Amino acid sequence: MATNMAGKTKIEFFYDIFSPYTWFAFEVLIRYKKHWNMDLELKPFLLAALSKSTGTTAPMLVPNKALYMSKDLIRCAQYFNVPLKLIEDPAELILVKGSLIPNRFLIATSLLYPQHLESLSHALWMAVWNKDTDFTQPEILTAAGLESGMSMQEIERALQHLTHQETKDLLRLHTQQALDYNAFGSPSIVAHVGEEPMLFFGSDRFPILAQEIDGVAVVCKAGVTRSASLACVALMTHPDLHLTLRAAFLTIQQVRPIVRPNHGFFAQLIKYEVELQGKASVEMKESPYEGSNGELIPDIYLEQLRHQVGHLHFISI
Repeated sequence: MATNMAGKTKIEFFYDIFSPYTWFAFEVLIRYKKHWNMDLELKPFLLAALSKSTGTTAPMLVPNKALYMSKDLIRCAQYFNVPLKLIEDPAELILVKGSLIPNRFLIATSLLYPQHLESLSHALWMAVWNKDTDFTQPEILTAAGLESGMSMQEIERALQHLTHQETKDLLRLHTQQALDYNAFGSPSIVAHVGEEPMLFFGSDRFPILAQEIDGVAVVCKAGVTRSASLACVALMTHPDLHLTLRAAFLTIQQVRPIVRPNHGFFAQLIKYEVELQGKASVEMKESPYEGSNGELIPDIYLEQLRHQVGHLHFISI
């Protein structure tokens, strides 16, 4: 396993900023970055050049895939809690605008101001896949830079670097590195575990990636399901952590927003915490909502649940 001095597993994330599915993968990796013991390297590359070398076709240019994606992207956006919206003319984005300029902007920023690369990547995805703006234009790049926390001086210098040989060379290098790993699309995630690097493609391989790097993946959205319960147990029993159930649950929420708790699993976790640590950090309390018939829910989630279903009437208990 390839690790740095801090013992973190090296993860390379090869991405083209115009790919919507790559946005999902990016946001998930950023969420997990502080919970998994990994050294995440963001590497913008040019998908068009990769596709030319591998002979692949953009999914949006295949009629049936395009129809599927128009629905699937919305489902995925809701699942991953990413504010993606369908754009008016994806074919123009692929065939006319391309992503060379915004990817060079990312590369230039990584060379000059690497501390802004993560936030700028997010801002550029917002520019194209939320606001449907032309991210090849200087004013859109400037707006994204400002949103990411860059100063006007930093933005202007990065824009000047778009045509510098150093910027061009690094973008080519990232693309070639992805090819050397046998990548064929975006996102391509390379985990340096075992004897050889492991390539993962797409935004739906995180449970498997977690398995390989000894991380805990919380893939549920609608409550504390069995997988999330196991994640709580893992954090509570980890030899270096020994978190309380409350702390474990809050940690999981930071990675994967949870809409509604599964009360049965939570009750079992509370009993387990008492056996494990001698006391409970979470209590089951009567629901304050009309029609709940005295249902018990975890106190840790009451306030959040009130915000989510604020249109319901409250009663005093």
